[in-house]
Amino acid sequence: MSMRCLWFATACLCLAACTEPPGSAVTIYTADEIIPMTGEGVTAEAVAVEGGIIQDVGELEVLRARFPGAAIDETFRELTMLPGLIDPHMHVLLGGMLYAHPFAPPWPMATPDGFRLYLVPEFRALQQAFGSDAPQVVRDLVSGVRPAPAPVLPRVKFFADGAFYSQTMRLSPPGYLAGQSRGSLGLWVIPESEIAATVRPYTQAGLSVHIHSNGDAAQTATLDALAELRADGFTGDFVIEHGGLFSPQQVRRAGELQTMVSAARVFSAARSSSA
Repeated sequence: MSMRCLWFATACLCLAACTEPPGSAVTIYTADEIIPMTGEGVTAEAVAVEGGIIQDVGELEVLRARFPGAAIDETFRELTMLPGLIDPHMHVLLGGMLYAHPFAPPWPMATPDGFRLYLVPEFRALQQAFGSDAPQVVRDLVSGVRPAPAPVLPRVKFFADGAFYSQTMRLSPPGYLAGQSRGSLGLWVIPESEIAATVRPYTQAGLSVHIHSNGDAAQTATLDALAELRADGFTGDFVIEHGGLFSPQQVRRAGELQTMVSAARVFSAARSSSA
């Protein structure tokens, strides 16, 4: 092939790449109804996806105009679509999976079709096994450098206080007025003045935080710790797990500190003598 032909072929390839219609790698999925969960009563006709990532949601003709080269997929045309729902604290589902088998050890375990299980390491086990190397161990589990029985998320689980049913969640005075913990304020798992220091090595390693924090006194200590971490420059996720007792002031402060809350209001009602 002459040099002139080679240059011509190269120019044709470049021209073809440059003239490829916008959105040619996008697929637009239509449905009978799409509920994006962005507001009360909000619906859409179609969703545009590229490389497994949603690019836009809206009316079909609007998406066609934005992505003129997109393929139209009508697989779900008679169905309703909504965002995937994530169970962040899977007591009910995990219990159902375990009790469906005569004997089911935690790992490996059968899962329903289409269900993926992810692991979030727990800080006490990490500290006992790896000491000061624990944050790096989590990073190695996430990246796959260190093997794990299931995918590991870049997050660590902590415990601030005890639990609802054992009457050990940490309360403000006067504490427990009845039951086995009558006259006490409950228990700390991490001493209230040490929560920030315990969590900090993990946040400095770029990991996000999930913290079991049930009682109202625990919420105060947990939010105080988060305020310290935010002041240090921590911008990652901070999730209060099955938080039960909150004052209105604590709810507002949690929002100001960009806290995510997996609330467990049901326990307050189920365990209350006046529910």
